[in-house]
Amino acid sequence: MLRIAKGGRLLYKSLERKRWYDVTENLIGFFTDNPHNFCNIDDGVTFLDIFKLLKKHENILCKILHPELSNFLKEIRKKTTEEYNNGDYLEIYWYSLIDKDHELCDDCSFHLVRNIKNPTGDFEEDFPFLSITYTPLNEIKNYPIKLNKKYEIYNEKNEKLISVKKDFKLINIISAIIWEITWFGGPENRNKSFNELKIGD
Repeated sequence: MLRIAKGGRLLYKSLERKRWYDVTENLIGFFTDNPHNFCNIDDGVTFLDIFKLLKKHENILCKILHPELSNFLKEIRKKTTEEYNNGDYLEIYWYSLIDKDHELCDDCSFHLVRNIKNPTGDFEEDFPFLSITYTPLNEIKNYPIKLNKKYEIYNEKNEKLISVKKDFKLINIISAIIWEITWFGGPENRNKSFNELKIGD
């Protein structure tokens, strides 16, 4: 079993031992399909902590994950402004459905969760999730990051077929983050796309 801990550390404990070992330097070796290498995220771990872990393996991760990773690592070190305060925490979750060809589309995704209160003080259920595709990473680096292990499968009619708990592997967690932040490539292309969107409005 693996844990991502504060400070960008990766910890490992085998089924036979109770002690946790720091395996941060062996991150790449745990990008495997070993069924015992499920990964959790400690309470209090922030988005910045995840990138501290990636930073320690920047050169090779830029080759196997995305060439723009270096630019995102630079961006997340910038100061956070006070303009962005739209959520409560970041969440990695399962997204699964059976398409019209009866094939299972099974993947992880990543978004910002916000608890919105209406005038009565009750929490609103509508639109509690926000995409961070256009968001500079320095603006969300201090948000805690959590795993949502709820695993539900829907058909093409949006009917729920199954609902269980499913653990994440390290590669699931990292891939979900990289997929979301690199939707438009690197920070420069993301900002360009966002500015074009604003002009279009």
